[in-house]
Amino acid sequence: MIRIENLWYRYSSGENWVLKNVNIFLNDGEIALLIGPNGSGKTTLAKAAVGILPSFYGGEIKGKIFVGSVNVLEKPEEAFKYVGYVGEDPEVQLVTLTVRDEVMFGPSNLGLPLKEVFERAHWALNVIDSLKLVNRVIFELSGGEMQRVAIASILALKPRVLILDEPSAFIEAPLVRKLYGELRKIADEEGISIILIEHKLGQALKIADKLIILRDGEVVSQRNIEELSFNEILKYQPQERIREQVGRGVRKRKGSSSKAIVKLQNVWYRYPRSQKYSLKNISLNVAKGVKLGILGPNGSGKSTLIKIIAGILKPSKGYVTRYNNLKVGYVPQNPTLSFTRPTPYDEVYETARNMGVREPKAETWRILKLLGLERYSKKPVLHLSFGYRRRLSLASALVGKPDIVLLDEPTAYLDFEGKIVLAEILNNVAKQLNTTLVIASHDTWFISEVCDVAVLLYDGEIKFEGETSELLKIPSLESFGVEKPFNVRGHY
Repeated sequence: MIRIENLWYRYSSGENWVLKNVNIFLNDGEIALLIGPNGSGKTTLAKAAVGILPSFYGGEIKGKIFVGSVNVLEKPEEAFKYVGYVGEDPEVQLVTLTVRDEVMFGPSNLGLPLKEVFERAHWALNVIDSLKLVNRVIFELSGGEMQRVAIASILALKPRVLILDEPSAFIEAPLVRKLYGELRKIADEEGISIILIEHKLGQALKIADKLIILRDGEVVSQRNIEELSFNEILKYQPQERIREQVGRGVRKRKGSSSKAIVKLQNVWYRYPRSQKYSLKNISLNVAKGVKLGILGPNGSGKSTLIKIIAGILKPSKGYVTRYNNLKVGYVPQNPTLSFTRPTPYDEVYETARNMGVREPKAETWRILKLLGLERYSKKPVLHLSFGYRRRLSLASALVGKPDIVLLDEPTAYLDFEGKIVLAEILNNVAKQLNTTLVIASHDTWFISEVCDVAVLLYDGEIKFEGETSELLKIPSLESFGVEKPFNVRGHY
């Protein structure tokens, strides 16, 4: 059971309150779905509930948080015994070298018998369909695989309260369905209270008991799911309603120059100390002005291919040819790791200055405004939500006016309105600057709205290359771990 009473929080004195008089109550075995737009305070609320505010981030906090009989704000060191938390950035939560060690780490530190530690690790990995990862090295995992391992490592602790912040962000749809089904089972059988922070509502609504809506730091609605109609839910999360208008603002541009600015020939790649090739015999031409989507499930090689094209990784075998003086903008899967300056303005300005952009101050303000970051220009980067960090990473990539922009899972942690804004921005950038776009994602809706052509990666190999519209017609597409996007007329 978790009870939050009259909770207020701000990151530093003088700033606006991020949370404002929040009151939430959750019984044993209940699942609450917490939704709201980017920047509404969802992640801040999760951090407060697990006792890391204000001790880790500083700032000012008022109110009460109880997990069972433990007052989290008075005894934050006790919270970890009862509350499990998987944050937006799973990579920073992983502390060991192998998946086996990671999932066993928590229960081992509880002093449990070795047999029970093994049993818990096996059970937790099975819940997220990841037993096959048990012998893998952490740094070789894809972002989605890391997210699954982070979830398993917390499940193995069997907490009384489980908080998952965007657990489906990097995980393909079939695994999300399995995970959420298991969470419902755990809540019912173990009496664990679960808070799910999500933008993708489809599967979450099927298992949740309660819907909590946060906006500008305030709870605007807190009701049982069975009391709500579908139209009432859309009033606060207008994903389906917006879909009807998407086509008006997002237009794909057909055709591109046939001149390849990056050419891959028979490329293979294997990470150091790995026995398995992540990419196998990849041949691909990236033409100037094209908008190329790379689709595939977790571990298919999408991020590795993006890094090969960007020149971050060199192929183990094969050849990569690039235009001379090709200017590359790269937006990584985990944007936080790429930041070097304290505020969004500093981050973009220093990038512009280092790249020799004329009038770097004016260009910095232009790009911050374009991406909706102007109001956060002086806010500490680590105080931004993950969705806004991703926008900042894109701003840094675009400010130098690159010839090619490569984006790795750009829609992770974005609400649907944010996806539409991002799609419009990328289409405008491609049209106005004739910039080549390469986007790696398992978000088929986004790829279908932005990209003219696409490749399907599976187990390191290209299974399809051609127009995006033709890819989405493949009857067996979902057997490759890729779910077809849904529009108002039904599935493609």
